[in-house]
Amino acid sequence: MSDPAVNEPMNDEPISNGEPVVRVQREGSKSPISSHPFKYFDVPWPPREEHIAEIAETMRKSEGTLLPDTPLFLRTLEEATRLLKERPNIVDIGVEGDQRLTVVGDVHGQFFDVCQIFGLASGFVSDQRMFLFNGDLIDRGSFGVEILFIIMYQLIARPDRMFVNRGNHESSYCTRDYGFMKECLTKYTAESGAFDASLRLFRALPIGTRVQSSIFVVHGGIWEDLSITLEDIQKMDRDFDFSADVETEVTPLMQALWSDPDPANGLSPSFRPYVRKFGPDRTAQFLDTNKLDFLVRSHEMVNNGYTSHHNDTMCTLFSAPNYMRAKNNGAIMMIAPAADEPLGITMEAVSYIAAQCPETYPYLSCVAI
Repeated sequence: MSDPAVNEPMNDEPISNGEPVVRVQREGSKSPISSHPFKYFDVPWPPREEHIAEIAETMRKSEGTLLPDTPLFLRTLEEATRLLKERPNIVDIGVEGDQRLTVVGDVHGQFFDVCQIFGLASGFVSDQRMFLFNGDLIDRGSFGVEILFIIMYQLIARPDRMFVNRGNHESSYCTRDYGFMKECLTKYTAESGAFDASLRLFRALPIGTRVQSSIFVVHGGIWEDLSITLEDIQKMDRDFDFSADVETEVTPLMQALWSDPDPANGLSPSFRPYVRKFGPDRTAQFLDTNKLDFLVRSHEMVNNGYTSHHNDTMCTLFSAPNYMRAKNNGAIMMIAPAADEPLGITMEAVSYIAAQCPETYPYLSCVAI
């Protein structure tokens, strides 16, 4: 794959000329992001494809002060959880005709960059536009609630076009230290049940996605016991959480969310829990065993948002630009049908700089990477 193209943030464009879909219901406590209090809105139910752009743009323009009302947020999470539970551990999807799949890496609570991603993809879910978010939607950034809502709203409106894998941060273990628990409790309070509903949704998320039967997309990487195939993974129970307890039984599903590649063959030590790093020989064995051609993973910040590994059989895709003020680019991957290509598809990485946003990291209690 060639080096990714770099895109500047898109200019504002009008979204809707009709009656407003977003109805502000009430005002709440003061937002730590700005001098204004939170305001809470409602929208028509059930979710509809034609309402998505107006909702997202209204939220974006509020600069972190406009949130879905508690009943709306809970209903969205609960319905999305129900739909996610119907999906297998490894979801199979394909692209055909004029369709395009946009694969998105870690976004870590950076809602304004998620809005930019939809702009780079020329819009939200539709007959032609599919999305696959590869985990770590939340934590560290200040807008995990907004990201969860706009993605799950689309998943309900078009379950055939929105797909989401689980990341290691979709857990009580990570959200406790890296911001989302505090964010959720600040925006909705403990009594609302919003944080608990988020945790239930996280445990329902699939582990990985197979695209066109040849590309495997997973948050971290591969597990250590390579005799375990994707078909074996399909039979495992994904309703689990992580624990800091040293007695925790480490499973292949946990390793899929936490592992990282290494340039040396074999397995090597990692600073992360539950895993060791895996080398190019391990990637080659995994791809061969499971009859795959390429591995897409996320989980690590890379300077241009995209980098290849292991003789160009795998890439890291990271979609949170200026992550923790690191001045990195973000990137997404566009996959489209192409009959004249060896895999029957094209894969294009698009790199971009950070959107303007009011980020101040008010919910972060720990800044370790």
